[in-house]
Amino acid sequence: MCKSSTPDAFRQPRWKRKMYWLTPLCFLCAASFAQSQNVTGKVTDANDNSALPGASVVLKGISVGTTTDVNGEYSIAVDDPNTTLTFSFIGYESQDVQIGGRTRIDIALAPDVQSLEEVVVVGYGTQRKKDLTGAVAHVDAEKLETEATSNLTTMLRGAIPGVNVRYNTSAKGIGSASDFVVRGESTLRKDGPDDDGGDLDEQRRANQPLVVVDGMLFYGDLTEINPADIQSFDILKDASASAIYGSRAAHGVIIITTKKGRRGKPMINISATTGMAYTSPRHYDLMNGEQFIARRIAGFEANERRQLTIGPGYYNNYNDLPPGVTLDQWKAYDGSAAATDLDDVWLNRIGFAPIEINNYKAGHETDFSKYTWQKGLTQDYNVSLSGASDAVSYYFSLGYTDNEGIRYNDEFNVIRSRINMEADVTDWLAVGTNTQISLRDESPIAISPSFYNTPYSSMYEEDGKTLEFAPSGYINAPNFWLEMTYHERFMKYNSLMSKLYGRLTLPLGITFTTEFIPRLNWDREYEHWSSGHLNWAPQGGRASRRNSTISEWQVNNILKWNKTFGIHAFDVTLLQNAEKYQSWSDYMYRQQFLPTDVLGYHRMQAASQDNEISSNDEVSTADALMARVNYTLMNKYNLTASWRRDGYSAFGQLNPRASFWSVAGGWTISEEPFFGVSWIDNLKLRLSYGSNGN
Repeated sequence: MCKSSTPDAFRQPRWKRKMYWLTPLCFLCAASFAQSQNVTGKVTDANDNSALPGASVVLKGISVGTTTDVNGEYSIAVDDPNTTLTFSFIGYESQDVQIGGRTRIDIALAPDVQSLEEVVVVGYGTQRKKDLTGAVAHVDAEKLETEATSNLTTMLRGAIPGVNVRYNTSAKGIGSASDFVVRGESTLRKDGPDDDGGDLDEQRRANQPLVVVDGMLFYGDLTEINPADIQSFDILKDASASAIYGSRAAHGVIIITTKKGRRGKPMINISATTGMAYTSPRHYDLMNGEQFIARRIAGFEANERRQLTIGPGYYNNYNDLPPGVTLDQWKAYDGSAAATDLDDVWLNRIGFAPIEINNYKAGHETDFSKYTWQKGLTQDYNVSLSGASDAVSYYFSLGYTDNEGIRYNDEFNVIRSRINMEADVTDWLAVGTNTQISLRDESPIAISPSFYNTPYSSMYEEDGKTLEFAPSGYINAPNFWLEMTYHERFMKYNSLMSKLYGRLTLPLGITFTTEFIPRLNWDREYEHWSSGHLNWAPQGGRASRRNSTISEWQVNNILKWNKTFGIHAFDVTLLQNAEKYQSWSDYMYRQQFLPTDVLGYHRMQAASQDNEISSNDEVSTADALMARVNYTLMNKYNLTASWRRDGYSAFGQLNPRASFWSVAGGWTISEEPFFGVSWIDNLKLRLSYGSNGN
């Protein structure tokens, strides 16, 4: 339990104590200043020399820049004549150019023809970007590494059109995919725990986008995935693209591909990032005593019902009465004519409690922002080892994250590790694994500030160490620090998810892959409410323990045929899937510990009163069949059709299965002989229709 609560604990913030080791580095820092100069120029198309309006011109490394006007012209101020400018435009290859003291730089950008050859993950396979018929957005994670974040949701915020990510200011950040919105709201949601406090997995599956990690349907907490391990994101937006996931795809599909080893010498990557989390001044710049009194008086005076029964200046300070109102008249408003302590009269009229009155008279004010907010230190450390030979590719990573939030005592830490490995046993057989493990700690109890406290409340009693039970004097507004001090919590969540697979390469362009995907979660949630808290003392201490385990497996058998006959290209995918989900949860909640509750949840048998003892076990099964055909004619006509039949034990006995299908077509007009628009490199019309659900 947090027992240290003296004022000294606030004079030296935790982030300062953690940053002492960085102090010597400050002496290595230097700053140089130079006269700014303007660099101008024009950005054009390398093929026809036409202007490119809206092209981006950025100072490399500091993300300060501008865009070109309708004539392709730009102007940018630079301080260092040796800095580098980055020129970029959608559909064109970016260029880095060192200024080298020049004041004018004209650039011709070449069309990025390779972007159309980019491979996109579409679920149970890949496609060239130019062959897509559905709405799929692709983002390489390497382009988002400048975010330097330990939470993958922050990487995606604002990175993909049509994908919105809600904000979360806690140390943990966003953990549930229900905070993703793909192409707008599509259902009523229920956030928070179930009524019986049960597991949220089943509920969340129906209210969030489907997350797929390396082909594994992912139902865990998003903080289990280390952003440093991610290679790319693919978002299936429309019904035709996501129909291959059928009943899971009503809210879109987010496909995450993690890193693999690359050919060459073994590569070791080490990264360390640190930062500061703090709230804006408007959150912690609370009112001082004078401002608070003025606001309270204005509030009382705005109440017309009270104004009918009192005289002018009733709430005014006796030294600031309106013209025509004498001190005797002011005192007589509430029968205080004989009163000698005018401060008591006035402060009682504006609702001050005895504690607040005493502090006002003594000139004591309390700034509660230092008990509520903190400057949190965020730390993220990662190390990875990767490589590949003719027979084996491997990627191993280990990461540690420790984040503090903006609320006092808000802290979250996680250890994450991953191993991706594939080995070619023979020319026709490959085996591999994609395995990740996560150990999360969400035990610290963040402060929830009380809005009953005023600048004249007291955080501590006269000894300066003992917490005041009710800072403002109102018994129904106890000190919000008491819960952190007398409430102990142990919340740790451990997860292991793996994909074990084998792939056969057969003649005629046929491959067969079988996958076994187990997932295991074992979680502990223990809490103790100490009898040292005056409100909890009558209960003789309270404690609870919840132990829950989730065991899940998926089996996928995938048969693919990919073949080209002259101008005809076929890509056929057939899937057979089976799943089972099972969870066990035990919960006990007891109070009246004898002879003492000092051991809390470590000795539940010491309690003499049972409040709740319960268990909740769940099991569900699912299966699916899926077929998809991609056909391309002459590299300019595309047709995609898919069908999936899902079975789920929770669908009900009358309709245990449902079918979902899609069809889509694409026509690349820019490949036609009659298309002669030189300033358009690729123009494609797409039409699609599909169904999915939950």
